[in-house]
Amino acid sequence: MVRNMTIADYEQVYALWMQIKGFAMRSVDDSKDGVARFLERNPKTSVVAVENDKVVGAILCGHDGRRGVIHHMAVMPEYRRRHIGHRLAKKAIENIAADGIAPLAADITDEA
Repeated sequence: MVRNMTIADYEQVYALWMQIKGFAMRSVDDSKDGVARFLERNPKTSVVAVENDKVVGAILCGHDGRRGVIHHMAVMPEYRRRHIGHRLAKKAIENIAADGIAPLAADITDEA
């Protein structure tokens, strides 16, 4: 199931981020307080994929009123190749579009 992310998901999302090789974290922005502020400004744009009450994928996505940005996208390695990333991206893009935002940018890093 893909649903909007809330701050209650933070611990599981953070643990997911920590599993991803080469995942770039910023101590202030990606702290619980930083993510809480981000979600307060963008309450409907970030999404998580949940299976059996476990967060297995997440996108931290938001906008400044003009442009949307996917900041972090991750899927647990053992859940890849199940189209979870596709479903997350589709939902995040739909959520951004619902806020009237058309341009969307993403920073892409391939796990080596």
